[in-house]
Amino acid sequence: MDTYGYAISNSSVYETIDYDALSIESYNIAITLYDGVSRNETVAQDYLDQNIPVAYQQLMKGGYRLFYTIDFIFGSASSSPTEIE
Repeated sequence: MDTYGYAISNSSVYETIDYDALSIESYNIAITLYDGVSRNETVAQDYLDQNIPVAYQQLMKGGYRLFYTIDFIFGSASSSPTEIE
């Protein structure tokens, strides 16, 4: 949370059930991040250093989005992920 909390600082990032928009977001990130990576070749350390933070940001968003979706389906949408900490 201390390092990548900014990824979810705006609740509009995760308070959505527009899965088409989320898939487009993921696709756009993927086509950008995989540029310069070749099959069966070692990935350069500078590439990893630059792009691993993006993976952590997406994991953070994904966790909050999953919480929001489960809460939307089964709970009251008035609670927020920060209330479970």
